Order: sequence, then structure tokens, then C-alpha cells
Amino acid sequence: MASNEYDLLVIGGGIYGSCVAWDASLRGLSVALVEKGDFGHATSFNTLRIIHGGFRYLQSLAVLKARQSFYEQMVFMRIAPHLLHPLPVLVPAYRHLMQGKEALSFALKIYDKLVCRASHEEYQPRIPRGRTVTREECLEAFPDIETKGLTGGIIFYDCQIPNSERLIISIVKSAVEYGADFANYVEVQGFLKTKSRIEGVKVKDLITGDEFTVRARFIVNTAGPWLQRILGLLERKDSQNNCRWLSKAFNLVVKRKFHNDFGLGIYCQAQNHKTSQLLGKRSRYLFITPWNNYSLIGTEHLPFEDNPDNLSITEDEMTNFLREINEACPQASLGLEDVRFVYKGCLPTIPTNRGSLHLASKYRIYDHGRDQGLERFLSVSGVKFTEARHVAEKVVDLVFSKLNKKPLRSRTSVTPVYGGKLQWFNEFLKQETSRNLYKLDTIDIERLISNYGSAYTEVLKYLENGEESESLHSSDLIRKSEILHAIHEEMAQKLGDFVFRRTDLDIGDQINCEDITTCAKIMAQELNWSSGKIKEEVGEVTTVLSSLNLNG
Repeated sequence: MASNEYDLLVIGGGIYGSCVAWDASLRGLSVALVEKGDFGHATSFNTLRIIHGGFRYLQSLAVLKARQSFYEQMVFMRIAPHLLHPLPVLVPAYRHLMQGKEALSFALKIYDKLVCRASHEEYQPRIPRGRTVTREECLEAFPDIETKGLTGGIIFYDCQIPNSERLIISIVKSAVEYGADFANYVEVQGFLKTKSRIEGVKVKDLITGDEFTVRARFIVNTAGPWLQRILGLLERKDSQNNCRWLSKAFNLVVKRKFHNDFGLGIYCQAQNHKTSQLLGKRSRYLFITPWNNYSLIGTEHLPFEDNPDNLSITEDEMTNFLREINEACPQASLGLEDVRFVYKGCLPTIPTNRGSLHLASKYRIYDHGRDQGLERFLSVSGVKFTEARHVAEKVVDLVFSKLNKKPLRSRTSVTPVYGGKLQWFNEFLKQETSRNLYKLDTIDIERLISNYGSAYTEVLKYLENGEESESLHSSDLIRKSEILHAIHEEMAQKLGDFVFRRTDLDIGDQINCEDITTCAKIMAQELNWSSGKIKEEVGEVTTVLSSLNLNG
């Protein structure tokens, strides 16, 4: 990186930064991206594992917004068919007002006619049609919900992405394949400026301690919660802007599985005054989705005024959120002892005329050339995981305009991500299970294809180079090949990179200390770690797991 001058430098490697770099590299720009942690380690790590189709927007008759959201859902299904799968979501109806069965049924008809049908004309993947259900069907699927006033409900379909971290890594891999240079654990510590023009950044490699510069003709800041810290490095009073206010959001993973196949969208009253103030309303929907052997529940929003590096969720905050869930599902009776993990992140807010803060509902692109006279420098404040690709397309269009280049058409909506070169997941899975070139168990093939898609054989190539031991089960050998692949092909530099963001090991398999140590020893052989380094890496991962795992 130090020896090149790029067309574009992206700061921040979450879903937004990765999509910007991918879009720009596909359009022929020379691109570099630096990330102070691992790719997708922060806010992008806190997600309900849902690519929303926009049904909720129809409650406020925001049809265009619903169509855009559904369009993005279709795009992700097309370019990453191994990672996204339709999920039926039940929404119970109560009484006969706006949350009644009549209103919900009407919204479902609008959704089908104005949103789904228009998008289906252009895209091959199909989301099944929704339908209405009776009161009895609601209670059969979710017997824990409130029965008073229950009149029935509807079922609509969203898209679940069980391993959203793999989507980010797949986008990173795709951008690299088109010539982009990515570097994780490289922190921006200052800017290179000539008068009003920013020409690059000063960075530090947090692994080696090396310091160097990266030069670029244009810079896009997608640092998420650290966006304002990056702007502060400019040492200009006018670099402050409205993207400095944050809220904290969290989702709970509970041991209980409410339903194997259905999600639940439940309307309820926000119990926390601070939450209702942030949302600008007293009521909202909570979502409960099946995830591995657990249920994922979210999302709670609270004000946050600290450094995002210090983000934490207290037991009182979780208790208050659980109280709200139990109001909507009285028979669930969830307590802190049921919470296994907590996913947390920071989201942007905006100030109101009355001095309060509301959760931002829309992304923002800050043109610092126009607003502060800092040429060829943008900041992007994203809100929703679903719209990251769409926002990246707009950002790269603007970059081309600022560079006085004719913008080439974005291709991210039709270009499969790494591993996405398959049309129908189930057919591909059946075909590869039948071939079984590596003589694997069916469950291992399904897990590999679910994570790596059409590129799963790239992982298995490392089986041939490894020293197979008769004492290792085939699943252990596959895990070893995944570790080697993560190191050599996906820039995994720390144990946590593999455990949390390159595989499905962390929660689905209830990883224990012995598993962590085994993974660390394999990485140590490849990365020349000392025994002290192994202990340090294992300690970091167990600390993170302990902070997420309340009762593990």
C-alpha cells in the first residue's frame, strides 16, 4: 500500500466500507481499504441476521422505501444465494385497529402487488407470498404470545442470513479478486494534506507496529461509530458535524427456541422511556427469530455518550428489555439466566428541534468538500445493513463525479460475491452431496456449502496439504482446513478473526476452551506464534466470549 497512489482509499471495513470498496473495484478504480480491527468486527457484527424486505415500512405507507428494501433483499439473494434463505415471519393481530387483522391483511396485499411483484419481474429468486392466519394458527405456532384481543395474524417472508459475517468476508474477497488492496489491523492516525486537499493518511500496523502512509486521490470515511474520531484527526473546528451522536443497540441470544421454522414480529409498548424517546414513539415491533439452537431477539436502543471502544450492556438494561419481551409473550417468562449471548453495536442519531435525539432512519453522505472545503473527502453514516450495497453505489457515483470521471455503471447488483456462483442452493447442495469428492459426511458438506457456497472446495484443498492424523475425526480435519484457508485466503491474523468471523464455530457449536486452544495451536504453526502469544490469543477470545456469555 505504501508504494502506491490509489484512486480511492476507504477507511473502515464494516459492511458499508466493504461494499464501497467492492463497487469501486468492480468499476475499475484502484482501491485500498484500511480497518483498525478485523473486517466487520464492530457494528456490522451486531445484527438480527435478517436482510429486511421492507414490510414494516408499509405501516407508514412508505411504499417507495419498502420497494427499495425489497429490491436490495432480492439483490443479496441473487449474489449470495448460499448465505440467504427465506424466513416466514408471523405477525399476530390484535383487536381491530391499526394492529388488527384487517389492517395487516391490507398491508400484505399492498406489499405483494406494489413491492414483491414489481421486483419479481427482474429477479429470479422468489420470496413466497404471504397469507393470513387464524387465531388458532397463531397460538399453535407461538403459544407464548398474549392471547387477550388476539384475532389472528399474517405471515410474510423476510430473508435470514445465519452467518452475516461470511457475507462481509465474501464481499472483501470479491473486491480483492478485482484488484482492491485490503488491510485489517491498520489504524488511521493522521492525514496528509496540501492546503485544502487531503492526499492520504498516516497509518499504523497494529500487528507489527510499523508506521507508513497511504496516498489516494479520494478518501471515503466509513468508520461507523469511529467516524467522528477520524474527522477529529483533521484538527479543524469545522470538521465536527451531526454524525457525532450515537445510540447503542443490542440483540439477545436466548437458550430457548420459540419455533424451528418461523420468526415472530410482535407489536409492543416500549417499556424504557429513553428507548421510546430515541425511537420517537411509544410502540414498536420486536423480532424473535430461530438461530442455530437458540432464538435471537431484538432490537433494543438506548442513548450512548461514551467512546464506542467502551461500549457495554448492563444487566439492568438487559432486564428492562426482557421485561418488554415478556409483556408481549407472557408465557415466555425470560430472565437473565436464559440469555446466552449479547450482540451490541452503536448506531447514529440525529438531534431534534426540542434538543432530544432520535435514532437516524436514513443514511447520510457528508461531502466535506462542499461543507468544509476539504476536497475529495466524503464520510458515510450508515443505518441499515440491508441498504449498504445501495448506499455504496451512490457513494461511488459521487466519487466518479468528484474525480471528473464518467461513472461506469455499478455491477454489484448482478455480480455474485465470492462463493455465490450458484443459482439454486438446494440443487447445488444435492449435486455436491451426490458427488462427494472428498468423502465427507453429509452434515459437513452442508455446513461448508452454507458458509462458502460454490467456493467450498477451495477450503478443502487444504486437506491435501495437511498432515492427516488417524486420531482426528473428519470434522476436525475440515476445521483445520478452514483455519488454514482463513489465514492464507481471508486475512485472518488473530484467533478471534477465525472464531468469530470466518466460520460458524463460536455460538452454533458452543465452543469451549479446549476447542479455542486447538484452533490457536493450528494458527500458531502457520503464523509462528510463541507459547506466550498462544496464551494471549486464547485469553482475548475467552474474554470476548465471557462478555457475551452470561451463563456459559
